Amino acid sequence: MKLAQLEQLLTIYQEHEKAALTQLKEARVYLMQHQQQVAALQGYQQDYRESLPQNTNDKQCLSATTLHQFDGFIGQIGQSIHRQVKVIAEVELHVDRCYQAWLAQHKKTQAIENIMEKEKKKQRSIEEQREQRLQDESNQRRYPHRKK
Repeated sequence: MKLAQLEQLLTIYQEHEKAALTQLKEARVYLMQHQQQVAALQGYQQDYRESLPQNTNDKQCLSATTLHQFDGFIGQIGQSIHRQVKVIAEVELHVDRCYQAWLAQHKKTQAIENIMEKEKKKQRSIEEQREQRLQDESNQRRYPHRKK
């Protein structure tokens, strides 16, 4: 493959790698947002639990309905946390898939870069040999009596 073709292919691969990296970054941000939501819900649940009067005399002042509502609300927060944890697991899988896609594209880009470098070395070597041959021919014409 010619160097110009390799450069075009490299440009395409670099664009694909950049797009894959953007997707990976977005997925990681999305994951972090969900992790923060779980942390906030857990903190809210803990704060709400602690808001229940600790003194047994204060608890006696609370009606059964109030305690039932309190317990129900704590349960709803727990369910929300559970749902968010499931979402996090799915998002983690998505992040991993995005990482694998980026890694595969990165390896393709590196492979093309390596091929291009070898092609450039090959072309430099050919050019150096051509220049050496021209130099030898020039020297041969100037000094025809010298032998190699």
